[in-house]
Amino acid sequence: MQTLQAKRSEIKLHSFFWAGLCLIFIVYYAWILSQLRKDPRDLYIAIYASFSSIMWIIIPGSLVFYFNYCYLFRIKGRNRLIIIAVVTIVLITLFTRPMFSPLPSFWPSFLISIFPIIAVIWIPFTILSAVIFLIQRSREQKEVNEQILKQNAEAELALLKAQLNPHFLFNTLNNIDTLIQVDEKEKASESLIRISEMMRYTTYESANNRVPLSEEIEYLKNYIDLEMLRFSNKQLLKFEVYGEVGEIKIAPMLLIPFVENAFKHTSDKRSAYAIRIRLNISFNKLVFTCLNKCDENSRISKDKSSGVGLQNIERRLNLLYPERNDLQIHLEDGIFETKLTLDLDEN
Repeated sequence: MQTLQAKRSEIKLHSFFWAGLCLIFIVYYAWILSQLRKDPRDLYIAIYASFSSIMWIIIPGSLVFYFNYCYLFRIKGRNRLIIIAVVTIVLITLFTRPMFSPLPSFWPSFLISIFPIIAVIWIPFTILSAVIFLIQRSREQKEVNEQILKQNAEAELALLKAQLNPHFLFNTLNNIDTLIQVDEKEKASESLIRISEMMRYTTYESANNRVPLSEEIEYLKNYIDLEMLRFSNKQLLKFEVYGEVGEIKIAPMLLIPFVENAFKHTSDKRSAYAIRIRLNISFNKLVFTCLNKCDENSRISKDKSSGVGLQNIERRLNLLYPERNDLQIHLEDGIFETKLTLDLDEN
């Protein structure tokens, strides 16, 4: 996803490239003709030859250039290699067939005529488009890396503030104290272990760019179990995971904001399954859905805080998974739904 600054940089780079290329043709023909003749009309001849070059070389070359730049080089994985291989095989077949089988007289002349086109247009402009594409991609990646560093710094600060904020911790400790008083020491001990695991995860694991999905799921389960200590309704929430987690990795702390938001804004905490969380994993795709019952009238007053949170989530998604994420948010018939789809293919 290009920023406005990256788009302007790309336009400038292309403008300088094509202006420079046209200038090279003008200077080249002017120099050639100046070596042959000293006629003042050489300048006009050079200009005419340059414009002819633009017509017959640069314009077709630009088509090759932008076909590669806008399409071929942006194809991911094997598809790009397949296209390159097919084009290569076709060209090799086209040029080597006359050596091994007789052809009508049309074919040799045709092959001879199109060889300069391929040599002068296809090969050079493919190389030039690759160079410009790599330069622009390097600039974009540098800008994205800078944004990711900034975003990570903001995320670390947010995590630090969350750790310093005692609200969730105090509530959980009070709940654990209640468990101890009613002689549910085993459950209290399990809750303390969950707090310890959550603090370890936020302190150490969240500093990594990617973490195992299994650990992110475990963090969600710990958070849910600790939150559920506050409620007598043990059927408040339903959490389901479908598919094989395997060795899949995702950005840390990516899913927890949706769960926190659901607990915060659920209006009817006495209903069965007022909060429903579903995680589907298939091939290289992850679909995370979070639904909660919501009073639309009371939600309006809360949207200022939750809206900013969702904007931060969207910004982080666009930085960590550019063009590989789809976040849909709906509020209909008292059900607030967030659905996040991630393409986990890093290639």
